[in-house]
Amino acid sequence: MALGEPDELIALLAAGIDVRPCRSAEELEEHLEGLAGREDVGLVLVTEQAAQLNQEALNEARRRQGLVILVVPTLTSHRRMSERALSLLLEEAAGADLLAREAEEGPHGEVGETPMPV
Repeated sequence: MALGEPDELIALLAAGIDVRPCRSAEELEEHLEGLAGREDVGLVLVTEQAAQLNQEALNEARRRQGLVILVVPTLTSHRRMSERALSLLLEEAAGADLLAREAEEGPHGEVGETPMPV
């Protein structure tokens, strides 16, 4: 199952994945609630832009429904939200931060992330 903007879901639909377009926070929440108790859905892909609409609903679906929700990047997303979400999911599953990054201090004392080598 995939949730997100209609134009970003076309490739997933072409790959045979069941998709549900989300244009608002309410629509995302409705789709997530509709997945409650469905045994035929093991993984829910949510585009970064859709995830930003209602992060609270995603967290609630994970907590209450036990859904495995993976935030995925799209051609138009640039916020690295999907990378952070994947890291948290892997950390929860494995009990360790598998995508660990070294923190480095910026010029103003802020802590940032060091990019992973490619």
